[in-house]
Amino acid sequence: MEQLATLGVWLGRNVEPISAIITTLLAIWVALLSISNVARWYTEFQLKRARRITVGRTLASAGVSRKERSRWIAEASSVSSPIDEISILLDVLPRRDSTATVEPFLLKIDGQGALDAATARELVAAYKKSVSRLESRVLFATAATPAISNAVVSMRAVVEILNSYIDGSVGQRTTELTYRFSPKCLAKVFDLDSTESGITISGNVPRDIAVTYRPMPVRDTKTPRVQSHQIREYDGHLPWLTSFRAETDQSNGRPRLHFSFETATYSRYKEYNSIRLGMDPEAEWPVDGLLSLSVIALDNSGRLLAVRRGPGLMYAAGRLSSFATGNLDLKTRRHLNLDVDALGLPSPVEAARREIREETGIDLGPERIHAIGLGRLWSSEKGALDLGTYHLHFVATTDMTAETVVREFTHADPVEGAWEVGREMLAISIPDNPRDVADLVRWMSATEGAVAQLSTGILLLASTRGMRLSDLVRYLDKSTVTKADKRFDELVDRFSIPSPLNPAQGL
Repeated sequence: MEQLATLGVWLGRNVEPISAIITTLLAIWVALLSISNVARWYTEFQLKRARRITVGRTLASAGVSRKERSRWIAEASSVSSPIDEISILLDVLPRRDSTATVEPFLLKIDGQGALDAATARELVAAYKKSVSRLESRVLFATAATPAISNAVVSMRAVVEILNSYIDGSVGQRTTELTYRFSPKCLAKVFDLDSTESGITISGNVPRDIAVTYRPMPVRDTKTPRVQSHQIREYDGHLPWLTSFRAETDQSNGRPRLHFSFETATYSRYKEYNSIRLGMDPEAEWPVDGLLSLSVIALDNSGRLLAVRRGPGLMYAAGRLSSFATGNLDLKTRRHLNLDVDALGLPSPVEAARREIREETGIDLGPERIHAIGLGRLWSSEKGALDLGTYHLHFVATTDMTAETVVREFTHADPVEGAWEVGREMLAISIPDNPRDVADLVRWMSATEGAVAQLSTGILLLASTRGMRLSDLVRYLDKSTVTKADKRFDELVDRFSIPSPLNPAQGL
């Protein structure tokens, strides 16, 4: 009792001075953190420490060397985008053989991958711990607080992206079907018929899209050097596909296509093509290639809408093509924003929406645009740049008549709408059996000069209506339809497209 009494007397005499000292020290610390240089040091220290203690340990258990972990901590602490952070992760993770029992999410060109489901789950747990550690460090409204708060937001986005990868279950069968579109063009279409969890999916179905993205380091960018009086060649950043797979999103049970791609400049893409010119298309194609977009549209009666290409285009001028075509924009350009989703990931659906809006003047919501499959081309036709190019095919559903759709072209972008699109649209009724569909494709090629992308899109659309792609391709190879065959004339209605520069024309 005497000792307790003595302690009580001591505390009574010293608590107030101790509190004053603690308060003073905290005030000094807050004042220091208000100084930009100190705040910057504190922010970097906390970010690196949080990553090293949590994610760094996970990387060590995944086999990443100390040197690579140090590089990852330094680079990841200086980026603000979750996409860039995941890109750095994929850089340092050891490569895995794609024939292993655990299939990686990102497949490199050499057939190796960097991220498997088990590692992804461990990284999710580690990033959640990093978030908790950093949130506990934001005690005062100092100059360091916004930077740490932004890092927390970015890390949460990393967790969400990694979780979306984990949600994809593997097991769906993908069969590559090849057909000869023309003497100078070989085409492939990927049959995604599958059996999973005892359920057989007969024919292709519309699918969601997931993307694993590794941006190209800036130092790899190649822009042609020109004199000041010369016109700089377009050198946009385009998606370079390294792998894809059909899977089911376990979070909602919906089928989806999961693409892994990096970035290639347009000049780099042309370099790749120049190398491939000497390759034999009858042999095995390189796994990687440009990922382009092709959209077919349906009017309110289910007829397919196709348009003629502009007369001034370098390739396939005046030939019948898909409703809208184009590429993802992975680099901000004047008057154009990136095609990305809410997390900052490249979004093929947003790119398709933009292309439709620019070329036709129609603004469709994402719920009306669905991926229906993937095709690939190897063409030696004059002006063609398709030497292993992948084409992601969409179907866009409208609630408009073909006549109303035509009138919407007056709202197209004055540049894209007048340059890309010609002055005719066809509304085509698709037959309900594979033999007639195959004959229609050959007839459109012979009479309308339909390009290969449109032909593949029609095959994929027919496959979503219960027809097997394997049957469609088999009948296509056997079809002998020529221009003289008139039985398909009644399936086609023709409309004149008004120019956005001259709205009264064609109406």
